[in-house]
Amino acid sequence: NHGAFTKIQNLKRLTHAKLMWQQEEIADGLELVRKTVEQENAVGPHVEGGVYCFHKKRRCNGYQVTGAAFDSNKIHLAVSLLDSSGCGHYGADIRNLKVTISFETDAQLHIKLADEDHDRYEIPNRFVPTGEQFEEWQSANSIANSKFKFSYRTNPFTFSVQRKDNNETIFDTNVAGMDALVYEQQYLEISTVIPMHSRIYGLGEVVHRTLERDKRNTWQTLWARDAASPVDENVYGSHPFYVGLQDGLAHGVFLRNSNGMDIVMSGGKLVYKGTRLLIETKQQSLEAFWIFTSLVTGPTPDDVIDQYTAMVGRPAMPPKWALGFHHSRYGFESIDAVRKVVEKYREHAIPLDTIWLDIDYMDKQKDFTYDPEKFPVSKVNELVKDLHEQNQKIVAIIDPGIKVERGYPAYETGIQRDVFIKNKNGRYAVGKVWPGYTVFPDFHSDETQHWWKNTIEAWLKQVPLDGLWIDMNEVASWCKGECSKSELKDVLKLLPPSSPNRPGSAAGTYDNVQDPFYRIRNFGNSREPLDVNTMAVDAIHSDGMLEYDVHNMYGHIEAIATRKAMLEIRPNERPFILTRSTFSGSGAHAAHWLGDNWSTWESLLHSVSGTMSFQLFGIPLVGPDICGFNGNTDEELCLRWMQLGAFYPFARNHNAIGYIDQEPYLWESVRNASRAALSIRYTLLPYLYTQFQASSQSGRPVWRPLFFDFPNDQIAVRIDRQFLVGNAILVSPVLDPQTIFVHGYFPAGRWYDWYTHEKVVDSDKGLYMKLEAPLNKIPVHVRGGSVVPTQAPYTTVHETSQGPMSVLIALDESNLAKGVIYHDDGKSIDVSNSYTMAHMVAKETSLTITGIFGYPHILDKITVLGTSKCNSAATSVLINGRPKYGVQSAFDNPKGALTISGLDVLLSKNTSITWHC
Repeated sequence: NHGAFTKIQNLKRLTHAKLMWQQEEIADGLELVRKTVEQENAVGPHVEGGVYCFHKKRRCNGYQVTGAAFDSNKIHLAVSLLDSSGCGHYGADIRNLKVTISFETDAQLHIKLADEDHDRYEIPNRFVPTGEQFEEWQSANSIANSKFKFSYRTNPFTFSVQRKDNNETIFDTNVAGMDALVYEQQYLEISTVIPMHSRIYGLGEVVHRTLERDKRNTWQTLWARDAASPVDENVYGSHPFYVGLQDGLAHGVFLRNSNGMDIVMSGGKLVYKGTRLLIETKQQSLEAFWIFTSLVTGPTPDDVIDQYTAMVGRPAMPPKWALGFHHSRYGFESIDAVRKVVEKYREHAIPLDTIWLDIDYMDKQKDFTYDPEKFPVSKVNELVKDLHEQNQKIVAIIDPGIKVERGYPAYETGIQRDVFIKNKNGRYAVGKVWPGYTVFPDFHSDETQHWWKNTIEAWLKQVPLDGLWIDMNEVASWCKGECSKSELKDVLKLLPPSSPNRPGSAAGTYDNVQDPFYRIRNFGNSREPLDVNTMAVDAIHSDGMLEYDVHNMYGHIEAIATRKAMLEIRPNERPFILTRSTFSGSGAHAAHWLGDNWSTWESLLHSVSGTMSFQLFGIPLVGPDICGFNGNTDEELCLRWMQLGAFYPFARNHNAIGYIDQEPYLWESVRNASRAALSIRYTLLPYLYTQFQASSQSGRPVWRPLFFDFPNDQIAVRIDRQFLVGNAILVSPVLDPQTIFVHGYFPAGRWYDWYTHEKVVDSDKGLYMKLEAPLNKIPVHVRGGSVVPTQAPYTTVHETSQGPMSVLIALDESNLAKGVIYHDDGKSIDVSNSYTMAHMVAKETSLTITGIFGYPHILDKITVLGTSKCNSAATSVLINGRPKYGVQSAFDNPKGALTISGLDVLLSKNTSITWHC
């Protein structure tokens, strides 16, 4: 069988035989049946285009269970091939596997399938934790206490996972028409049934119209790629995690794998199809694909993200200034042009917290340098001094590619410390990006960490930047793998001689690394060699790992290194790092933007599902380039985008060189709309900051799909043109041109208009409403039952944060409301006891505030919406039982809105405020 397989592959490589596909109509929909022309028995990729299904010339017998053992919290299975030949789809099968099922907590299950006979590569915990380091995971971790039931069949080996409480199956590898398990030296395939009533969210990174993934027609490739946001293709990051929702109950599945793979959904099944490589060396055996599937059972969507981020890493708490508005531009001609933009924002009183520098500031696009003519260090420092005096910030970009150039400090010190990735021959692997021919830091190495920190520190001593923007870290390269020797003729003279591979390296066998037998769709819808537009995948890291194995984690590992460097340079100051390429757990180290999008209405729509998807991945501080990066925007598009952008977790206007300027002050209508929308953002700053603090503790999304709060609402689970900020603020943006109305969906409950405070919905079931959305307004509503902390808005986060607090009480149908406020200095990692965490409970005539008050602040104003007890202004106010004199009160009778101001109460202890009307 293996011999026949080899002949087939040789034939394929010699003749470049093409597989043809024939579309057929059958009872349950369209299927694609593979027809081979040149080789009748060839077995290639099962699926191509259209609505996917899986046809093979023959089925595999798979594996059988040959032994089982049980601990209090683990099941150990030994499984072996049912026959000696195995499947042989893309190489020899692994004969013996060990399967370990670990009941890590009562709500989390790990299933690991590994080669019994060889030590194998696994993602190091230092890059992606497994969660076992958390002490709280040591409780209730027994099979008996688990909310899961694990079942398996012995012959052929399949397994399934059910909820104990309702016997609902959430993972089942016994899939009709599919091999139960294929585990070969360079290919792995495993499938699960997807019930037709279930919904799947996640699996990214991808640009997609909807948040929910199509169960009948999805092909998601995970291979980090520098691409300008193509629709339904692989792009910058890799997140093999999805949230499933069945009958209102949520679960999550995380395949802990860093190799390239295709994930296909069609016909009631989800199939993982991945590359892997077994490389035999003198030191060890390395395997680049292993299964470590983590299932988390919720049952709420928030529970799932809590459990997932407890494993891979909680989102980092951002500095408060990062929640302000940002402006960037690729194409600033000089530092004077940057200064002019800052001044124009001030002139037009449009909020701006941070200005950004793209690669324009660099000397010949080399990292850690400044153009001596257009961006001289002295003039950049003058601007930075002015920004800091105005409580504004500045962020600059760096790329991983270090130019090969004698006399360039970053290159010279890197060579001296041997910090760059090497090729299989022991010479530095050379790529090509903006500055020309480059080498790439090996962030697996401790020596590289020291060099990276020292290089950044020296750079920041030139100009005290406030944050770092790490780009092009998929990693991007404009050569196909390593640049050719003809291209490198002159560059090779600048490289040190080859050196022996480091101990423990993967030197040995490199067949089929760039072009494995199973070819994923790594280049959009094309199956290209894996090192197209990236560094050589046979390059070797200092710890012996092949780039082939860890390609999808390069940006993630760079983010880890950058955060660690910044913490050493500025201890106890929260770093702000923005990264393009991400992996599972990246939210613990960096924020993310959605990449090089387009100035189109379609990209505006895509930004909503994209931002929501990253909430599932544990990266809450995320957003797109507002008004679009590529292409020319127009007045209406930029206006609507600025309105929506005011509510993104990360809000930045950014566009590319060669296109028209798109600063919001350039059009009067955009200027006015931006000022109005951003005033809401800054008004909600204490509320937004509280959401990020909660996310840093539990992973809970800041920008919330409606199904997170309404999982049993069969309309809400499909909504992805609206979103909640926290639990309380519903935003219904305009996503289409030439319209002044939005059809907004309101789940059951009471909802109030943000602008008028009028109760607009009070219903025990969800309903749609036609909402007015003139050019100067984005529809925003407040959920009944919420207490929302606010502050008077100014043009920076710092100014806004200095003012007194207010609370907006939106009563529900039971005339109750509750909320939380978190407050600290906005910058320290260890706030010790210097923070306020207060829980607020409101009734029609009272507000009770209890909690921790280590960072006191003034509460000055209360607004109560939906009150029926009061039909006039408050006649008296008591604070902790004592009369408060000098307060002002007003009542809007038609809307039932009561306002009390002038409270001037310091929140330094538990406080009770009552009023009488």
